[in-house]
Order: sequence, then structure tokens, then C-alpha cells
Amino acid sequence: MAVLASTVTSITDRGMEVPLDCDCSKHNNPKVLMFSFLKNLVGGSNTEGMVEALQQGAVVIDVRSRAEFSGGHVAGSKNIPLNELGSQLHKLPKERPIIFCCASGARSGSATSIAKGEGYTAFNGGPWTTVNALTRG
Repeated sequence: MAVLASTVTSITDRGMEVPLDCDCSKHNNPKVLMFSFLKNLVGGSNTEGMVEALQQGAVVIDVRSRAEFSGGHVAGSKNIPLNELGSQLHKLPKERPIIFCCASGARSGSATSIAKGEGYTAFNGGPWTTVNALTRG
């Protein structure tokens, strides 16, 4: 899904091309709304914002399990498994953006929603390999 989300830039809504970075709330086509929701859930929608956040000293949080994290991760990232995020989030600085990553983008999407709900500037980085590529580029 992350590959699809990063390569598809628009879909057709009743004969009109709709860019997927638009305010899709004005489109009442369920396909447009669902695709936009899924794209945001798995990441890949704000690479420029993440690059800027990294330049501003963003904290990279990997929400995979400890075992997954030990198998490979973004250099300098911190591992806070998603099931521990609720009790650990308050330890993260609100003045720095956070980029969450995981294996596919689903858990990092959940983490991003939680952090934004608590007033953090947060990005769903999607797969850790995507964030890793951004930190090296």
C-alpha cells in the first residue's frame, strides 16, 4: 500500500481528476475519501514536510516491537512500541517535531494521530526504510 500511495497522485471522481493532496472533504465520493484516508494512514503524503522537520531536529520514533527494531532501524531513532506510547509520549519534547515510523505505516499512523491529539507536531513517516532514506539524502 505504501508503494501505491507514493505513486498515485490523483484519481477520478465523476469524470473530474482529483489530486490526492486536496481537501477531499468537499468530494462526497466514497472512493476518493477512502483512498485519501488510506494514503494518510500509511504515510507517503508529506515527504517535504518530513524533510523540513528533520532539518529542524525532529525526533524519529519507531513504534515497532523491540525485536523488529533490533532487526534494523533509522540511525539515531528511539524505539517506543505503539502499545507503550501512551505512557511514554509525555517524555518527548513538544517543541520538536516527531516523525513516527514502523514496518508499513499503519502503526506509525496510529501513533501520529495520538501525538497530534496531545498537541505534538507529528508526521507519519510510514515504513522505517522510507524515513531512513530521507535521513541519508
